[in-house]
Amino acid sequence: MTPRPCDDARFATRARVVVGWFFAALVAGCAPASPPLSDVASMDAREAATGVVEIECTNSTCPTVAIAGERVASPPFRGVGDPSLEFDPSTSALWLSYSSLAPYESAGQTLFGVSLALARSDDGGRTFRKVSDLATVTRTSEPTRMLATMHEVSTVALGPSGAVAAWLDYTQTFIEGGRDRRADLHLRLAAAPSVDALPAAPPERWLRGTVSGTDDLGRVVLEPPTPVRFDSSIVPGHACLTFTEPTLYASNGRMFLAANCIRAIAPADYSLELFELDPRAPTSARPRWIGTLLDGADAVALGATSLEQADLALARDGSLLLLVTQVTGPLACTGAPTHRGCLVLEVDDIDRAHVRRGERGPWVRARIGADMVSTAPGPGLCTYDRNSETGVLIVGTRCGANGLTFELRRTGLHP
Repeated sequence: MTPRPCDDARFATRARVVVGWFFAALVAGCAPASPPLSDVASMDAREAATGVVEIECTNSTCPTVAIAGERVASPPFRGVGDPSLEFDPSTSALWLSYSSLAPYESAGQTLFGVSLALARSDDGGRTFRKVSDLATVTRTSEPTRMLATMHEVSTVALGPSGAVAAWLDYTQTFIEGGRDRRADLHLRLAAAPSVDALPAAPPERWLRGTVSGTDDLGRVVLEPPTPVRFDSSIVPGHACLTFTEPTLYASNGRMFLAANCIRAIAPADYSLELFELDPRAPTSARPRWIGTLLDGADAVALGATSLEQADLALARDGSLLLLVTQVTGPLACTGAPTHRGCLVLEVDDIDRAHVRRGERGPWVRARIGADMVSTAPGPGLCTYDRNSETGVLIVGTRCGANGLTFELRRTGLHP
């Protein structure tokens, strides 16, 4: 009998490979089935006494964002996630880089395939159309194993020398029986004169991290990273096993990169580090470390295990926003993280990597949740551009008879 993917514990575990949860996908375990989507009639957006805007999206108030030309994959895994918005003032085009999810078969198993693509809007975010793939899944089969290279969490920025893209890719090795044994992780950057030329640009490999398997308790084991341009020594005093989930930000002829430094998987020990890239050679010159934007203590202060998938963007009032996903966990018996929506913070001094703070930790400008996305791993993975009518984009998940679907939803919120 073919299992229903949304009720199957093996499906729930594998599902977390997409949209940033590569590490959790390597942890075996069970997961509870999730309830179906609920249709709530209204979105609650209120200004609290502290000045924090709180939003709960519902199916009716945060509609999905369709991308014309994006193929609809077959069940049980499909959809889009990991969005990143970037406005080009020279053409008035609004660019969206994103992950595209589709299944593939290997050794009798249905596995996730995650690719990257670029879409464009010429009407301020009212509509989007796919322009091209940015990086696609590659597979190599051998007598006793299969290698699959995935790509996710892309970000695009326009600087003085053109367009730069950064993303995460990893090659997983599946041996007979289907158990993950090894995964080579890379942080990559590519540069081109324009955004639409990025797919043809050869990406530079910045860091290689290796997951060598799992220990007897099912926990992920990371080998020390292989130094390239972006190694653990670049962050003084930190033993970063690897860097993940990059975000790019360009302003006044400068370009910045923020990425998660992962010091430990279980328990989670992440920090968000800020770097400045050389505007003349953003993908080839060694970056300059500025400082730590957020750390584990900040996550705890904000009610999370870790703060992940950052996005840097200007608000309409000129403030520099920092959007992060609240991740809590591990869940009982899975060790898999759970998204709890997005927080909008502020960077008040980028040259010191300083986040605006209150008495109890980072000051929160807005909280964004989504009741309509009750399926694991939950809502999050937000992006924002003040030139987009979408407001903040959030990723939701939907689980039903056709399996698990990831989708972009527009909140309309301009924090």
